[in-house]
Amino acid sequence: MKLCYWTVFPNTYQTALLEALRAHGVDVVACYFKQYDTGRTAMGWKCRPLREWEFQVRSPVEARRLIKDYDERIQSVGAFFNLTYWRIALRCSMKGLPWIVVTEGTRGRWFMRPLFAAFAKLANRYASHVFCIGQRAVDQFRKNGVGASKVSWFSYVTPLPPAELPPRNESLTFVFSGSLTERKSVDVMAEAFRRVHDEFPDVRFLVVGDGPMRSLLAGREGVELVGGVAQEEVYANVARGHVMLLVSRYDPWGVSLMEGAMCSQAMIGSDQTGAAKDLIVDGVNGFLVKTGDADSLTEAMRRYARDPALAERHGQSARRTVEQTTGAEAARRILAKLGGRV
Repeated sequence: MKLCYWTVFPNTYQTALLEALRAHGVDVVACYFKQYDTGRTAMGWKCRPLREWEFQVRSPVEARRLIKDYDERIQSVGAFFNLTYWRIALRCSMKGLPWIVVTEGTRGRWFMRPLFAAFAKLANRYASHVFCIGQRAVDQFRKNGVGASKVSWFSYVTPLPPAELPPRNESLTFVFSGSLTERKSVDVMAEAFRRVHDEFPDVRFLVVGDGPMRSLLAGREGVELVGGVAQEEVYANVARGHVMLLVSRYDPWGVSLMEGAMCSQAMIGSDQTGAAKDLIVDGVNGFLVKTGDADSLTEAMRRYARDPALAERHGQSARRTVEQTTGAEAARRILAKLGGRV
């Protein structure tokens, strides 16, 4: 099988998928059509040298010029609101070339619905399969007429941590990894941690990342601001904690939650975070909290502060849960759907 995987820019979770596919004998090339934006560079993301099977291209036309067997490959496209993906999908559809979709859903804003519906109709008629990032995306594609046999649940891949990780902090430590923005509910986390720390002075909050809301946490007692780090250095920092927080006001998925779980950390996520809704079993591997609700988050954090052993038990369960999001498992899902069909 030959695959051309289109995505915006290199990142560890998609690279883990591509490497797993290559390990399974799939001839994969990757095409990136943008550089990192300012938000990701602020988080510490750094450009790395491209491998021989990776290409930085400005357009599909350039990709066809660089990749000699381009039209022999299954084209994998992402989000429906990106013009590049539309160009690839339409060309493949008109020429009878195979293509698949690996995408998130939509936030449901009214002005995006017609575009999403048109993309779903195109995918239903011409795409080989639609791999939906999260159950919400599955439901949206099904609602827009894509047949059940053509849609399956998928997730972004959780990279495996290195063999050696730093020891955990002695005190119970909550962790956040990502951009310090309103969408990530940094204000809510800051308030909830203040309340919990007032009651349990030994607890800590480890924050990996940077952004415009850094000032809400800077100088706070019990808070350690690591700042932005390269993607490859995330595990070396977050592994020191016990509970990963991702309580975004909206997140289609949220890889950082699984990175924490891969380090056997309990998960606290919001009900508007895709990974949290799909992977958290409340009271078993973490807690699901109300979006934007400091009271709900505070109570979940208090339960771990009162009983750190609960965080340990939930963390072990979270690790077992997140193993379904490894590169090997994601590659298996893709091959199971495409191996005998394209």
